[in-house]
Amino acid sequence: PAVAVLALAPLALAEPLAGLVTALQRRGVLADARERLDAVLTAPVPADPTDFLPAPAPVRELATDDLVAGWPGGPDVLRGLTTRAAADGGWLVVRGPSGTGKSTFLAVLLAALRPRAGTYALGGVPTDRLTGDGVRSRMAWLPQEAHVFASTIRANLALAAPRGELAGPDGEARMRAALDATGLGGLLAALPEGLDTPVGAGGTALSGGERRRLAAARALLADRDVVLLDEPTAHLDPPTAAALLRDLRAGLAGRVVVCVTHDDTVEQPGDAVVRLGATQAALAARR
Repeated sequence: PAVAVLALAPLALAEPLAGLVTALQRRGVLADARERLDAVLTAPVPADPTDFLPAPAPVRELATDDLVAGWPGGPDVLRGLTTRAAADGGWLVVRGPSGTGKSTFLAVLLAALRPRAGTYALGGVPTDRLTGDGVRSRMAWLPQEAHVFASTIRANLALAAPRGELAGPDGEARMRAALDATGLGGLLAALPEGLDTPVGAGGTALSGGERRRLAAARALLADRDVVLLDEPTAHLDPPTAAALLRDLRAGLAGRVVVCVTHDDTVEQPGDAVVRLGATQAALAARR
């Protein structure tokens, strides 16, 4: 019996040790996520205007002019930021080292943080005349670590719309179209259970690139005019990142896209590029 225990002990330890390796690999990502969550959870909810206007629809552009913003109780993080993103142009690509205000800029665009000075307009309407919910109703956000739930592909995609809206043949057709647009059509065709394939807790049955693509398909199904991408190629190998960007460029054509990134390969001719941190007033330049 003692010999059998000694022989089986390494096998019993294999699974928890493998989990420990995965946890250590994701420690940096989790620390970054916790820092972002803490910043949001500790910030007071910005007040909405009392005489608000309806959110514009459709939204074909967003713009900031001499924007100043920072978190409550802290210094200005963004100063003098002038940007524009349009549906008929390239992406607005926001670059800069950690701590220069990229996440702050996304928070302003989502109306989770209101400007201290300057203006931010959505579809030509100043956002100080819009409610936070009104601003967010026109936007889809693809965070760096978009969560994939321990359910099926279908159930994960159904979260993009109100309950029942993606049910039935028409809803399934929309799901398949979104998966095709984000480069998952081939994978779906190869799965015996199709849309009803379980993806595991956190999407463990999928690769990192596939999880990102599934989240992108969910953002497309939300059918919003403005799409915010937060480090879409983070933790992906170069070929996977390049393929994902190619599919996102095609799938998001005709929408206003703002992309926050460290990746040098994201920028394309025609994009408006903002480099934060180089000067006090970040300047937008068109390549």
